[in-house]
Amino acid sequence: MVVTTFAFCACSDTNTVTSPKLPDAPALSLGLGVGAFSSRIAPSKCITVRGAIADGSITDLRPCDGSAGQRFTAQSNDEIHITPALCLDALGGKGNDGDAIGIWTCNGGANQKWTLTSASEIRGINSKCVDVYGARTADGTAIILYSCHGGNNQKWDNGATGGGTAPAPVKVASVKVTLAATGLTVGQTTQATATPLDSLGNAVTGRTVSWSSSNTAIATVSTAGVVSALAAGTATITATVDGKAGSAPLTVNAPVTGTSISPGQSIQAAVDAAPGGTAFVIKAGVHRMQQVIPKAGDTFAGEPGAILNGARLLTAFVREGSYWVATGQTQDNADRTSGDGICPASAPRCYRPEDLFFDDKPLKHVATLGEVGAGKWYFDYPNDKIYFADDPTGHRVETSVSRYAFAASGNNVTISGLVIEKYANPLQAGVVSPNQTASGWLMQDNEVRLNHGEGLRVNNGARLLRNNIHHQGQQGVGGFGDGALIEGNEIAFNNTLGVNVEWAAGGVKLNGRGGSLLQDLTIRNNRVHDNTGRGLWCDYNCIRTVYEGNTVERNTSWGIQQEIGYAATIRTNTLNGNGGGIFVSTSQDVEVAGNTINGPYAILGLEDARGTGYYGTLVLKNMNVHDNVVTLPAGAGNSQHVGVLQTNGDNGVFSTANNRFTNNRYTLSGVQRPFAWLSAYRTATEWRGYGLDTTGSITP
Repeated sequence: MVVTTFAFCACSDTNTVTSPKLPDAPALSLGLGVGAFSSRIAPSKCITVRGAIADGSITDLRPCDGSAGQRFTAQSNDEIHITPALCLDALGGKGNDGDAIGIWTCNGGANQKWTLTSASEIRGINSKCVDVYGARTADGTAIILYSCHGGNNQKWDNGATGGGTAPAPVKVASVKVTLAATGLTVGQTTQATATPLDSLGNAVTGRTVSWSSSNTAIATVSTAGVVSALAAGTATITATVDGKAGSAPLTVNAPVTGTSISPGQSIQAAVDAAPGGTAFVIKAGVHRMQQVIPKAGDTFAGEPGAILNGARLLTAFVREGSYWVATGQTQDNADRTSGDGICPASAPRCYRPEDLFFDDKPLKHVATLGEVGAGKWYFDYPNDKIYFADDPTGHRVETSVSRYAFAASGNNVTISGLVIEKYANPLQAGVVSPNQTASGWLMQDNEVRLNHGEGLRVNNGARLLRNNIHHQGQQGVGGFGDGALIEGNEIAFNNTLGVNVEWAAGGVKLNGRGGSLLQDLTIRNNRVHDNTGRGLWCDYNCIRTVYEGNTVERNTSWGIQQEIGYAATIRTNTLNGNGGGIFVSTSQDVEVAGNTINGPYAILGLEDARGTGYYGTLVLKNMNVHDNVVTLPAGAGNSQHVGVLQTNGDNGVFSTANNRFTNNRYTLSGVQRPFAWLSAYRTATEWRGYGLDTTGSITP
C-alpha cells in the first residue's frame, strides 16, 4: 500500500526573509469593533473564511465584499471572533510555520490569542504572524501562520492597527422584521425583532433600530420592539436601520365572545347542544383529550393560554426490574401494520402514532423492550403497558391518546388562537383534519406542536393564516384542496421522527388526489425553516400553484419543489442554506422569477419518465427561469447547481421544449462547472454558448 502525505510547505514564501524580532505591541483593544482585515500585498482582498462558518474551516484571500466570512470582532481577552462562539485560530495549536489559520470554537487557548502591532501585523502563538502564503495575490491563496519578517504579506489594515485604514462599514441593504405572533387579540403583546442584512443576506450587527406602527390606533410598538394590540384591525410594524426599512403585517382580533367552555368540560357536548354557526370560546387552561366534530359555520376561539392537549397525564407507575411501567394503556391509533420503508432505522415504530413525553420532550419509541434505555420507551400493545427507563419523579409524563383535535365534513369552520399539542394522529393525518368534502375552513393564529403525524391539513378553500406549526413528527401541512391559501405561517422543525423524506415529510406537501387536479393553491409569505425534508412541495397534478414571498431556510432537502404538475409560478422567494434550492420536476409552464437563492443545487429542472398525467405525457417544458439571484457556496464543487437534467433519453428537453434561462445573476464562488446542460457539467462560457443567460451576470 502506498501512503501519500502532504505538508503545507512555505518554502517559496517571502517568509525566508529574516528580520529582527519586533517588540510586542499592546493588547488588542475593544476599539476594533467589526471589520475586515485587508492585505497590504493586495489591498482589495481580505481574510475570508472558506465555505461554511464552522469548526475547522480555513481562511484564504478573497476580494473584500463585507460578507459574514470577512467580518471579525476583537474582544478584550485578545480573541478575534467571527461569531460569538467561533474564534480565529492557528489550527493544530502547535504554532509551527505553515500552520493554517482557520476558525474554531473559542476555548481560550494560546493559538486563539492575537495582538495587532503598530507595524500592522496580527501576531499570535509563538509571536508568529498571520501571513499570505508565498506573498501571492490570487483568490484562494491560503492564510497561514509564519515567523514575522515585516513583509507586506504580513501587513493588515483595519481601524485598530495603528498604521492602517479602517474598512468601510458594512452597508445595510435590507431589514427583515419578524413578529413572535403575527395575530393578536386586543390587550395582547408580542415581540418584534429586526435583523439588518447586507447585500448577500448576512446579518449586520451593532446598528440602531427605529420602530414605528402604520396605525397606532390598532397597535403601538415601543423602542424595544414590544408590540401592543389596542383595537381590532390591521397594522404594519416597521423597523428602520441606516435608512433601510423592513416591515411585517399584524392582525389584531376583537376580544373573543361566545359560549364559554372551561377545562374539564366536553367541547363536543357543547357543540352537540348548539346549532350550527355557534361561536365557542375555549377558556384558558389545558383541555385534555378533546376530539371535536364541528357543525357548519362553528367558530372556536381560544383565550390566551388555551391548550388542546391530546395526551393523558401519567401519574401512577410500577417497577418491573429496571423499568418503570404505566399499565392500563389501551390506546392504539395505528392505521399501518409496519413502516413499509417509511420509518428510518432510528425510528422503526414511527408508524405507531402514540408518543411519550417527559416535560414536553418526546422520547424515542423503540421496537423491543430490550432496547429501552435513557430517553427511550416501548409500548407493549397486547398487554397495555408502557415501559421506560427514566425516573419519572419530579417530571410531567404524558402519553398521546386522542387521534385528532378537529375533524368534520361541515363547511366554513373557524379555529383560532389555540395551542394544539401532543395528539396521536397517524402519519398523513392532520391533527386538524377537515374531510375532503368540506370546504372553507379557516385556521389562524394557532400554535400547533408536538403532534405525531401532520399539523394542519387543507381542504377546498381552506385558509391557513399566521399559524406557528412546529415539531410535528411527520410534517407541518398536508392535504388536498382547490383554492387553498397558506399565508404568513411559521412552519419549522417538523419531521422529528425522520420519516422518509421522499414519501411525505418536512414542511409542506400537497398534491392532487385520485387522478384529479389540485387547482389554484397559493403559498405566500411564510417562514419555512429547519424541517427535515422539503420546505414547500406540491406533487402530482398541481396546476396554477403560486409560491411567492416565502423565506425558506435550512431545510435538509429542496427548498421548493413543483413535481409532475402544470402552470406554477415561483417568484420573489428567499432560499438560504437548504439541501437544494428550487426543483421543477417533470412539470410544464413553470415560471421561476425574482428569487434569491443562497446554496447548492440552486435552480434545476428535470425530465424523468413519469408516465401520464391529467393532460397527457408528463414532461418538462416551457420552464422560464429569469431575474433570479443565485450565490453558490464556496467549495460546492462541479455539479448540477443550475440547469436542466433528463433521465429518459429525451434531448428535446434542451432544444424544442422551450426551457430557458435569462437575465439571472450568479456568484459562482469559484465553482468552475456549475451549470447542467446536454447531460454534462458546463462552464459559464459553455452555458452562454448555448444561448442561456446571455443577459444578466456571472461572477466567478
